[in-house]
Amino acid sequence: MNQKTLLTSPFVGILTAVALGFITPFLIVRLKRLILTLKTNHNGISSSSSPISTNLSIVSTTESNVKEKEYNLWNTAIFFPCHSPEDPKSSLAKLLFYLGEAQRSLKICVMTMTYDPIYDILIQKHKDGVQVRVFTSHNVATRKGRRLRDKGIPVRSKKKGGYSTEMHNKYAIVDDEAILTGSMNWTAVSITQQRENILITTDERIVPKFVNHFELMWADFWDDNLDAEGNRLDQPGK
Repeated sequence: MNQKTLLTSPFVGILTAVALGFITPFLIVRLKRLILTLKTNHNGISSSSSPISTNLSIVSTTESNVKEKEYNLWNTAIFFPCHSPEDPKSSLAKLLFYLGEAQRSLKICVMTMTYDPIYDILIQKHKDGVQVRVFTSHNVATRKGRRLRDKGIPVRSKKKGGYSTEMHNKYAIVDDEAILTGSMNWTAVSITQQRENILITTDERIVPKFVNHFELMWADFWDDNLDAEGNRLDQPGK
């Protein structure tokens, strides 16, 4: 039988069928394994959790945690007295921290403020370029408040002999985004000996009301022009 006859014989067809019958299942199994490997072992991460989606999930979770921590930090309360003013975890340290966080503006509206560490932080923020304005009682404005005024910080109080209602507020506004308000005057006695509280909040329903209140008072009262005795410099004969 010559080669041509062999190639066209039924024998060749039988051999081909047998070969295909043996090889095809083997190839199918290998192909399935390959597909499974690609799905479940792509760089060691399941296809349902690609590196990109995993990283985005981590970033999203991290951002969420940061926002929650920041919210909790700026929506809390501080309680006094502070028996250890030098303690970096003390109530006083927390108050100074919040004042020190101002980047653009500090609006202070406190009836009595004579505590030097608070004056120090206000002066430092003023040096750093933060707009600091202080509204306080007339006695403070004309005495202790001169220390702030000498550094270029405007200080105002109620109109001397004019407006009859005593200013009794105790609050501060940080960057028009957060308020610190409560029962406490900023004095050594209040801070270290009395039971006081300061509430900190960034509530968008509340903060703008305080900002508006401060600006109205600032426009209605004086003063940036006091002499050492508390007399206005722009009065006749001065």
